[in-house]
Amino acid sequence: MTNPRYAQSSSYRSTAKGIWQFSFQTFKKVVSLLFSHLPHYSLLILLSSSPAIIIGSFTLNPYSQGQPALKMLSLLCGLISWAAITYSALEHLQGRSVSAVTSLMKGLQKVIPVAITYILFLFIVGIGLLFFLVPGLIFFSGLLLSVPIVVLEDLSPIAALQRSWNLSHGYKRAILNASILLFLLSLVFLIFISILLVAVTFAIAFSLSPLIAAIFSVILYVFALFGFQTSFPLASVVFYYQIRKEKEGIGLEELLKVFE
Repeated sequence: MTNPRYAQSSSYRSTAKGIWQFSFQTFKKVVSLLFSHLPHYSLLILLSSSPAIIIGSFTLNPYSQGQPALKMLSLLCGLISWAAITYSALEHLQGRSVSAVTSLMKGLQKVIPVAITYILFLFIVGIGLLFFLVPGLIFFSGLLLSVPIVVLEDLSPIAALQRSWNLSHGYKRAILNASILLFLLSLVFLIFISILLVAVTFAIAFSLSPLIAAIFSVILYVFALFGFQTSFPLASVVFYYQIRKEKEGIGLEELLKVFE
């Protein structure tokens, strides 16, 4: 069902000014959610990744036969966190708090369709990137909404990809613009934290015990890495919500009904 207001604004959205306005609005919302709830998302990824971290700590030989299985487990854990981030982000967009454990349990309910959808997404985008990069970027922009769709609309993976392509019509350039901005910000943030990490580690190492320096360094690294890993799953949810709100006039409460 199309929002009547969308028909009035679609011509404006097709202009360069309209595209960049939507890009910056979405970008600011993603950044606001990320930094205002960074401890929550960091804990969420830490909890979802804990099986891979624990098993990986016992893998002493990086060339052992169990390494491919560990990589698959890490990927599965990442997909669980993506589904969980979808639930958390919708709650946070409403200004409500939610526990990481609750979000994680919601994410576990959707892990199989999310895994299939993500593998198909990577395959299609990867094929596109082989053909002079541009097709891959188009596929990325058009199919990025597929994971939130498979989580929130109970569609099959193939149907979610088709729905993402259709829903993103008129917004692909805006999605790509915002994604590039988000990637650059994440990269700058990661570099800044890395430099700060080295500086602080040296400062603490010469003034306090090595143990305190190590603990502080790990905390900084975790926040930087988790912030980087959270940004695009979070962005896909915000893109999805913003586009459905604008195109179809749907609200957050209706989106969250799927988890009830």
